[in-house]
Amino acid sequence: MEMQVDRISNLPGHIVDKIMSQLSLRDAVRTSVLSSKWRYKWNNLPNLIFDNQSIVVSSQDQTSIKNKLVNVVDQVLLLHTAPIHKFKLSHRDIQGVNDIDRWILYLSRGSVKEFILEIWKGHRYKLPSSLYSCQKLIHLELFNCLVKPPPTVNGFGSLKSIDLQHITMDQDRFEHLISSCTMLERLTLMNFDGFTVLNINAPNLQFFDIGGVFDDVNFRNTFRLAIVSIGLYVNIGYDQNLTLGNAGNLIKFFSQLPSIQRLEVQSYFLKYLAVGHTPGKLPSPCMELNYLSIRINMNDTDENLAALCLLRSSPNLQELEILARPEEQIFPERVKNIWLEEYYDCPFNQLRLVKVAGIFGVRCEMDFINFLLANSPVLERMTVKPASNDRGVGVAEGIGPVPASFGLSHSVQCTLTVDSHILTLSVSNELHTKWRFQSLSSLHHSLLSLFSSQISQKPLALSFPQSTPRLWSRTVRAPRFVVTASAVAAPSPVDLETTNLMKYVKSRLPGGIAAQRIWGTGRRKAAIARVVLLEGSGKVFINYRDAKEYLQGNPLWLQYVKYPLVALGYESSYDVFVKAHGGGLAGQAQAISLGIARALLRVSESHRIPLRKEGLLTRDSRVVERKKVGLRKARKAPQYSKR
Repeated sequence: MEMQVDRISNLPGHIVDKIMSQLSLRDAVRTSVLSSKWRYKWNNLPNLIFDNQSIVVSSQDQTSIKNKLVNVVDQVLLLHTAPIHKFKLSHRDIQGVNDIDRWILYLSRGSVKEFILEIWKGHRYKLPSSLYSCQKLIHLELFNCLVKPPPTVNGFGSLKSIDLQHITMDQDRFEHLISSCTMLERLTLMNFDGFTVLNINAPNLQFFDIGGVFDDVNFRNTFRLAIVSIGLYVNIGYDQNLTLGNAGNLIKFFSQLPSIQRLEVQSYFLKYLAVGHTPGKLPSPCMELNYLSIRINMNDTDENLAALCLLRSSPNLQELEILARPEEQIFPERVKNIWLEEYYDCPFNQLRLVKVAGIFGVRCEMDFINFLLANSPVLERMTVKPASNDRGVGVAEGIGPVPASFGLSHSVQCTLTVDSHILTLSVSNELHTKWRFQSLSSLHHSLLSLFSSQISQKPLALSFPQSTPRLWSRTVRAPRFVVTASAVAAPSPVDLETTNLMKYVKSRLPGGIAAQRIWGTGRRKAAIARVVLLEGSGKVFINYRDAKEYLQGNPLWLQYVKYPLVALGYESSYDVFVKAHGGGLAGQAQAISLGIARALLRVSESHRIPLRKEGLLTRDSRVVERKKVGLRKARKAPQYSKR
């Protein structure tokens, strides 16, 4: 009789290390029962992550929860024998306890490279001085902490990435910490207090993401900074007549950013940039800027001038996103129309993708769209998404004739499709423009303005007579066009092809899901969903597809997905990006709901009470009980007979 080979015990060391690295700490410890040689394999794990997956707590008593968490961490650190490269403590039930000081002191004696501490409950945890002796740190991430480094600390010499959220720190200590980390490349700062002036002095900084309430921001020695996302969360009434010499905030902000490639101006930060003198063009243009996202009040002349200055100073811009702030759209009777009165000749020779969202179709917004169309000769796609409103304003009625600058020198094919009141124009699969209309009559009016020709109207079809539209250059022979309007059962919120939609999602998630700050993971049955929330208008994408299409238009599953956002009134404030796998669509929908709810806790801890009240933070652990060996079903046994 042949002896069976013990394949588990004889696996090569590098394969064992790869297997262990893919497991949670809880599952890694469980591998000790597989074989005698695996009994202490988990002791050599370089990454120790203590979160809700690693430590499962069933009790509701806070004392029992604290004791279990402390005992687990103590036992792991006591038995661990290899160097610790990454230490993460992020359990939802943990609070700032004195035991954390002891664990940090233990780590400071080793060579820890990544330290992540997230305190989800209670007051802000004051970091011990022993943390600042971890000179080999490369990544530091803190949540809900009080940061007070001693005056004698000279920073972290090897630190490359800092992520600080919901922290308290005074002005001098913050400036000293940033300037003393000479190798710093990434800085994320969200919801901070204790200082209101941001003085960033980091010569190697390449990524900067900030969101909070502050008065001023200054960059010094940031000549390598390439990606900037900055949001001012409070609408502060800046004095537009403030004397700043010859340089306003706009010039001062960009004077130290010669290498910027991606810029996101979020919330009310454009109002800050509009303070002081706004030139027609920056003294030093942003030659490397290829992506620009601006949240703007289209009725504010100062903000429009600041946005126009930015556009004129970005000659190599390839992708533009304009998000209107609908809460400030008061529609005054007279607004200075800078888009048609000043600087109309502003060519965007590299601009290919444009997205405009949150507009109501008023004159200044339509003039801005016409301004972009007239000055973008290589534009490939423009998406216009109006804000939800009951005013009955037809966006398509405000779009003027498409200028002759779009004349093409090759064979021309034009296709117009109508999908759920969205008009999409495609020219040779290169030019895509979308408008929303309220009725068939408004569509007819818009097509008249677009092509300057007579259109015969039928209930479901519109046709062009054979004439030369203004869209084409005179050298091109104009073909005969037929436009057909048809209803689609499950319209997509963004009319993109699958490949382009994938590119769109990836462009919104630079660095992938792991690099985003508002994320959450949900599980239901065998389904797992990883969710990311970004500021937007309420779109949901699942596995690079629109949620309505992915969930087959099922209203119940869609309700599962959107319920956490609706419960907090955020249904039109965030875009949701999901990667889901395993299980069926129903299980994935419920997993996504849990993931969104957990992600909303990263927005604000105050959301926990209403979400908990709605039962959105509790994982549904029910599963179908499967058939067992020897039984006919899960529990049904064969009939017993004595004979």
